[in-house]
Amino acid sequence: MTEKNITPAINLHNDMPNELSSEEFQKYLYGWFQDRGLLTELRAHLRKQMVNVLKDSAMGHTVATQQKQSLSPKVQGINLLIGEFLLYHNYYYSLSVFSTEVPAISVLPEFPLGVNNEWKTKKWRFMEKDMWDLLETLGIARESDFGEKVYQSYYKTDTEPLLTSIINCIKLTNKGLPPNRSCENLFECSTYEEWIKTVGELLQFNNISTPNIKDILNTIVNLVETERKRIKKEAVDDLLQHRIKLEEEFTKRYEEQKKKLKLVTNSLEMEKTKVLNEQTRKQKEVDQFSVKVLKHQNLLQDRYHTLIVRERDVNKKEYNLKQKEECLQTQQQRLQNGFDALYQEQKALADLQKKVQQELNEHRGKFNVAFFDDIQKVMNGDQESKESENVELSAEDKEEMCQKELIVQLQVENKALQNINLEQRARIDELTERSSLLLRDLESTQAAVNILSTNNSSVLTAPPLLPPTSYTFDRNSARSVRSGGGEDGSRVISPTTSREFRNLGNWREVKRRLPPRRVSGFSSSTSDEGTTNKILQEARDKLRRLEEESEEVDRHYQRFKLKRAQDSFTFSPCFNDIGNAQWLSNLNKDKFGTSSVMEYIPQHEFTIRKDGSRSPASNLDEAGPSNVQSNKNKKTTDAVCKDSEVTSISSGLDLGTSGVSLSHVDSSEEKTTS
Repeated sequence: MTEKNITPAINLHNDMPNELSSEEFQKYLYGWFQDRGLLTELRAHLRKQMVNVLKDSAMGHTVATQQKQSLSPKVQGINLLIGEFLLYHNYYYSLSVFSTEVPAISVLPEFPLGVNNEWKTKKWRFMEKDMWDLLETLGIARESDFGEKVYQSYYKTDTEPLLTSIINCIKLTNKGLPPNRSCENLFECSTYEEWIKTVGELLQFNNISTPNIKDILNTIVNLVETERKRIKKEAVDDLLQHRIKLEEEFTKRYEEQKKKLKLVTNSLEMEKTKVLNEQTRKQKEVDQFSVKVLKHQNLLQDRYHTLIVRERDVNKKEYNLKQKEECLQTQQQRLQNGFDALYQEQKALADLQKKVQQELNEHRGKFNVAFFDDIQKVMNGDQESKESENVELSAEDKEEMCQKELIVQLQVENKALQNINLEQRARIDELTERSSLLLRDLESTQAAVNILSTNNSSVLTAPPLLPPTSYTFDRNSARSVRSGGGEDGSRVISPTTSREFRNLGNWREVKRRLPPRRVSGFSSSTSDEGTTNKILQEARDKLRRLEEESEEVDRHYQRFKLKRAQDSFTFSPCFNDIGNAQWLSNLNKDKFGTSSVMEYIPQHEFTIRKDGSRSPASNLDEAGPSNVQSNKNKKTTDAVCKDSEVTSISSGLDLGTSGVSLSHVDSSEEKTTS
């Protein structure tokens, strides 16, 4: 067996110290025995062993001999009943003492000593033969009812000792016997016959003879009868007197009640008349009130119908407001998209201006270099042709012809550059004007949307839509009417000069002075006004920047013209042959190609006659450099036209929408200003 399988007799707790003193160990052991119920058994066992040891002594034998001689069978039976009673209830200590003094109870078993024992679960009992012997010794017969009851109680229930069973059966038997009658029971009888019977039993219980009992009973009956008659007669007399008194009292009370009833009836009649009068009055009031209620009900019904009509009107107005709000939102989105597209166009236009300026600078530098080279080559060629052909043309005529041709070419180029500049400035002014219109439309739309979102219950009276403003210009002027790219209305091209552009503000002031449309039902807050003023200030700043940029472009163009004029007339070369001028222009085409500037220059071709005069060439399809470049010029011109069309299409917006929203802008601006 391993140490793990061994269970200690005493469980040592964790909080128990390792070393205990003798007193502490004794206290702990005493508590452990007491908790498990071993202390009483241990005491009884030790006492029994001590008594048995004392029995073996000389004094013990003398006491035992004397006790055996003085015991009778009846006493021994009672001792056995007492010993079994103590054993059944686990009175071991008392049983040990009792067994030392009564040695005849040795028939009982030795009581056990232990914690876990089957003896505690199964009690010891007498055998059936021993039980009947004890009962017969005590005077209880086997065939009697009392003995049968004791037997049934002891063996059938199996929960009580024999002594307890005998006592319980005695109680049950005594309950079945009739109780002793006393004098007090006489007063508990409810009938006369029962009272006579109780008296006879009482006399018989007191050992009185039967003849005397009969005489006593007859005498008692006679006395009782005479007393009953006397009491009955007195009761009848009392009853008659009481009846007379009751009748007198009844008549008296009847008269009183009759008088009271008469008074009550009179009061009830008066009350009834009052109630009837009150009822008639109340009925009249009810009729009047019903008439008033009917009138009020009709009035409420009319008001209800009017409220229904108003509710329908309000719902209709609310629906219209929602439709207007959706329209304004879509318009705002469209204006925002147009504003973004316009911003992209402005950005592209600025890039295009930079690119054109760079191309002009590059062409000017290349033209000057090539011009000097060509003049040198022409001068060398003229000298060779003089030596070979001996042409008798004066140097002054050749120089004059070259200068005239160069002047014509430069004039045409200058005019083309002016036209391009005018178109670019017109485009800038147009975009500026459209940006201002879009900004105003965007501001008005945002203000209307904010007011609609804050005041849903207010009524918005939309202004009538203004038709788009249309202008007609001549084809020869810088302003022109363009269509396409989704623009159905006329587009206004801004003035060409910076002075006219400055006067454009007057036109805006006129537009602002248009009669405002009424917008009723709005209640704008200070935050909305601040936002509108901020947007207007940003728009004014943008317009101011655009004006400054346009003036800057104008100044650059004027400088470019002056430089171009100075560079063109710096040199005055001499040409010996007139035909070389045409070759020079073709040579320039071969070198630089056709640009946006050169595409506006008309191509003049001259032929040299034998007599020295010049005339326009009749056939333009002759072989030469100009014929080679004619196809290139045509392709370049087509490409430039396509680019201009794409630009006009991409930059086009619906000016009709801007014209429609202009009234909103004017009204919102006037409201903000006021």
